[in-house]
Amino acid sequence: MAPVLVEKKLLGPDGPGGAELPSEEEEGQNLWSSILSEVSTRSRSKLPSGKNILVFGDDGSGKTTLMAKIQGAEHGKKGRGLEYLYLNIHDEDRDAWTRGI
Repeated sequence: MAPVLVEKKLLGPDGPGGAELPSEEEEGQNLWSSILSEVSTRSRSKLPSGKNILVFGDDGSGKTTLMAKIQGAEHGKKGRGLEYLYLNIHDEDRDAWTRGI
């Protein structure tokens, strides 16, 4: 996958080039939004029919919350070590594409 180039324009109280810089958290969220958007637009037609995703992360990083959001469920439980979750996702776009619609 090609690197993602993110262009940033810093705006401060006095307009472009002002003294106020975005926080690290805002920069991180902007970066992830850019990456996810890029992957989403580039990979729609390139995904294989059988997909497996393995999610790794530090304790409390949001792995279980991510899976709950994908399922459309409320996040009500805390994940445990070596826990796994199988989620069957129906990809309507991919199914329509393979049928030639």
